[in-house]
Amino acid sequence: MSQRATEPLLLSLPDGFHLLGFLNTGLAKRLIDEVGAAGLFLVPPGALGHVPEELRAATSWVEAPTFGLNCVGKACRNLRVEATHAGRAGSDWEIIRRKHARGLIRGTVQRSLGRLIGRQPNLDIFLQMAERVAAPSPVRSVVQRKRIRTVVLGSAGIKELDHAVAQAIPITAAKRYGIVYSWDNLSSKFNAFVPLHRLAVWNDYMKKTAIEQFGYREEQVAVVGVPQFDLYHDYAPERTRDEFLTSLDLSSDARYRLYVGVPRSICPWGSEYVRDILESDEDSFVVVRVHPQDGPESYALLKDHPRVRLFVPGHEAGENDRRRGFWMPRADESRRLAEQLYFADAVLSVASTVTLESLQLDRPTINLGYDSNEPNRVFAVRMERYYASDHFRQVTASGAVPLVRSRDELLEMLREMPSWFDSTKDARMKLRNRIDPYADGRAAERLARDILAFHRDDPSRHSAPCSIRPRRPRVIDAVCDS
Repeated sequence: MSQRATEPLLLSLPDGFHLLGFLNTGLAKRLIDEVGAAGLFLVPPGALGHVPEELRAATSWVEAPTFGLNCVGKACRNLRVEATHAGRAGSDWEIIRRKHARGLIRGTVQRSLGRLIGRQPNLDIFLQMAERVAAPSPVRSVVQRKRIRTVVLGSAGIKELDHAVAQAIPITAAKRYGIVYSWDNLSSKFNAFVPLHRLAVWNDYMKKTAIEQFGYREEQVAVVGVPQFDLYHDYAPERTRDEFLTSLDLSSDARYRLYVGVPRSICPWGSEYVRDILESDEDSFVVVRVHPQDGPESYALLKDHPRVRLFVPGHEAGENDRRRGFWMPRADESRRLAEQLYFADAVLSVASTVTLESLQLDRPTINLGYDSNEPNRVFAVRMERYYASDHFRQVTASGAVPLVRSRDELLEMLREMPSWFDSTKDARMKLRNRIDPYADGRAAERLARDILAFHRDDPSRHSAPCSIRPRRPRVIDAVCDS
């Protein structure tokens, strides 16, 4: 038996998505068994009630009094956005810029200062000082109760709670570990770079991106697999097909296609996609899985359609803060998604991680990549730009999943589905292996082992965090060689 870790460790779980993964993959039990009372687990407001009593009793759990940054904290975060991506170009950076640089004057000042810091890393000390002053006092008072030796950021610094923690505990006071929990976190969502000593990623492609695009060293990046995909290893549904269809108010012989939505800010014409899918087969139903940061109002025109079933993930709307990107899943959310994928005739999505989850269960999957006649007025980013982002080019270049660029092409792909699905079998297997190189159901265990080894290591071995200065921009191969 390994020696129990007794030094204080703080783990930030900034969203219900991260909390659910922590609780449902075995990662929680392993870490809590090891750190015990020395652990401090920070969760968003309202989330503590979803943690099982036995886990709450075994260690310290604290609801963050606030998970928002003040104006100075947000300014510091946005400067890190610019500093991290100084000199970068391409679809990912354009998406990020539209999210953070609103307004000509604000965007120009932010961009100029950020690029200066990116090119002169010595200036980062002034940014750190500003961040320390800006750290929300409620969060600072929570984390200063213990002399934290190791900070683990559940979103690797993407979510605001992670930023608040990083600003409250300077890089010189504790080792920092980041968990890259989703495949786009080093691409279109890695938008606010927090210097870290170590990073956990899914696969070799993500490791290569961290090294070549963000200046990590080889020994700083751990490839652990995909913890949330552990569920799909030797998967068997808990309910029969008839039981599942009954829960959707469908007959036992019904067929359905699953449409997985994205936030309206990214794709505001989900209802049009669903109507196109309905037109392809007058005898099948469409189950619409609404994105957690969206709501059923985005599909109001389809609410009473006899062949449409809407499924809204998460708890009551009061527990989902869509504006901040927070949602609180049900305890069985992962199993519900797995069932929806498993029993579907086909899965259709828009630049979604669900594409990869569908591949884990080897379901026919189609990506929708055409624009409506109604322009996207939020970011004014065409759908083709999302599919050109670094992470999604692994899918589009693999030949494993068709990307349809028009309504007519969608209808043809649905008609010819048996043919192309058979012909892409080898490509699907190759892509699955590249995304999750282990595929053994033990990724969460590997992640826990790496976190604990990092926690026990002498701090002197981790004296140099990843530099804020990115490496010279390079083109990353669309698909990493096996």
